[in-house]
Amino acid sequence: MAPRRHSRYIILGFSLGTWFDHQRNIPPYILCSTGIRNSRIVSLRLCDRGSRDVGQWRLCIEVEQNNLTTARRVLSGFEGLFTQLNHGRIDDLSLQLLPSGVVRDREILGPDFVQAVKARAHHDGNFFLERTFESQLRSFHTVPEILVAFLLFQLPKLLQSEWLFAACGFFQAACRDFAFTGDGIGNILRRRNMPVENERDRLNLENVILSSFRTVESIVGEPGRENRFRAMLTSRGLDFDELVGFPGTRRKRLGETMYALQRLRDATSAHGIRRRPMPVSWLEAMQAQHLAESVFHQALWRECCRAGRPEGGDEELRYLLRLMYPFREPDDWTEISRAELGNITPIQATRQPGGLERSKDVFPDL
Repeated sequence: MAPRRHSRYIILGFSLGTWFDHQRNIPPYILCSTGIRNSRIVSLRLCDRGSRDVGQWRLCIEVEQNNLTTARRVLSGFEGLFTQLNHGRIDDLSLQLLPSGVVRDREILGPDFVQAVKARAHHDGNFFLERTFESQLRSFHTVPEILVAFLLFQLPKLLQSEWLFAACGFFQAACRDFAFTGDGIGNILRRRNMPVENERDRLNLENVILSSFRTVESIVGEPGRENRFRAMLTSRGLDFDELVGFPGTRRKRLGETMYALQRLRDATSAHGIRRRPMPVSWLEAMQAQHLAESVFHQALWRECCRAGRPEGGDEELRYLLRLMYPFREPDDWTEISRAELGNITPIQATRQPGGLERSKDVFPDL
């Protein structure tokens, strides 16, 4: 468990999944070693109200004592990466300090925690927190384990890289007002001339364009001369000539779509001046947002594979890899040494540059 020199902040609004008595597949205590300032994400269980046999596994950020700045950076990375993986943001995640006296072994003592937070809020005059904290504590999002595993696997690289962290924040901003997914994509493709009816939506769509371009710009820079821009894309694992676009639309080369996004940003959002009379269309905003998501996803995953993931112990990596790749056999594939990997296990290979991709070739998905 955490030494006393550490502080833990529970992430309000998110649950890893259900906990129940005699559960077999218990998540490890350490879920993500971030590699920044001795911080990590850990799991603790919180019993449901009035029950001792069932509850939720909750995520907590463990940092050096009272280092709230680091905890906030980890939460920002977590939120932003969730937005990319889920293509939709969570609006109500927040942090709350866990007093040391309300944690016993791996259990958060719910009533004691609520009482402690309410007492401190009353003392500070924060009457809103005093009245709503228990509701905040008991309200949460839950998503498939595979999504959480990919998030926690990539989070250290995101937090350690300023350009990836910036791109992640800009993409989260691009999804602040609209997240184009599912049936919404089909509706826009069928009604490509759907009007923008009010100034609020026009401004929000312009924000999608601006933030999407800033996402791309954080990764590959401002598009300039084609030969230099091609080289920059290649260095990020991107192909200028790759054809991209939604089904039913005219597919264009990736580099050309980035130049087009740059022109659209200049015409609608740069320097607070609109240089074209027509509002940004829903189709243009959707294309920009998905371009930004694709570029960010490819760049981040390439960096994760290229550099390896040295952070974390065997238990942490075993847990994440098995959730990320649930259809590999045999069940203990993470523990098997293979000559193709240099007589090391997939866990050991994952720590090395390129090791994750080599493991995929040796243990393919069913």
